[in-house]
Amino acid sequence: MHEIEYNNMRIKKVGVMKVCKKCQKEFNDNLTFCPFCGAENADKKLTYFEKKTAKEQDKEFIISKASIQDEDAKNAKEISADNLTVKLVTPLKKAKLLSILKIASSAIALVMLLVIGFLVANMDINKNIKLFTIMGAFLLVAVCGSLLISEIYVMLAIKKIESEDFSLRKIYYMLGPVFCYGNNVYEINTNMQCDDCNEKMHVELKDDDVYLVCNKNREHICKITKDNYILYLKDKLSINNN
Repeated sequence: MHEIEYNNMRIKKVGVMKVCKKCQKEFNDNLTFCPFCGAENADKKLTYFEKKTAKEQDKEFIISKASIQDEDAKNAKEISADNLTVKLVTPLKKAKLLSILKIASSAIALVMLLVIGFLVANMDINKNIKLFTIMGAFLLVAVCGSLLISEIYVMLAIKKIESEDFSLRKIYYMLGPVFCYGNNVYEINTNMQCDDCNEKMHVELKDDDVYLVCNKNREHICKITKDNYILYLKDKLSINNN
């Protein structure tokens, strides 16, 4: 069994391997599109619907390798929660206030852009100018809409972690999982390096447990149970507060 690397993921070579016609890299024979350059490597001419189905299957294959698999989780070595680091992110009130402000501003911008698009559509101006203005307005509407949905998710997640101490959630893009304790929001992370390949590890969540996953090979993982990390976090924060 061999492996190939794709976007910091290690993907197992299963069965027959084939070489991409474009970038000349090896990948699994069961993939239709090269995971490195995206080039089609089918043995026959595919119809539109066959291409669509193949792309969806390839996407599901790659995504499955980007998440912790049940078999890997089951075989993960259990370690001490001392390998976790805890960092204050922000006061809880500030996090909620910022989220409310972002939701309100996104909603206001969304309504204003829709009104502008409607007004421009009914103005007697050059058709090309009208077309580009409406297209630009609706493009900004899509951006504001996605920001609004994202911030609503953040607000709901904050309420979730606020309702229960040490309830971990992945909320912020650039941070690890966060939790609420007292009136503050904290982040957990790790400085641990993988014993097998000496690469840095990062924190992921699965079924309320914490997993430390190697940045180079996702099959190198360690597990910290919920009971274990809750005890550790309680002791850590009680010492810091005293």
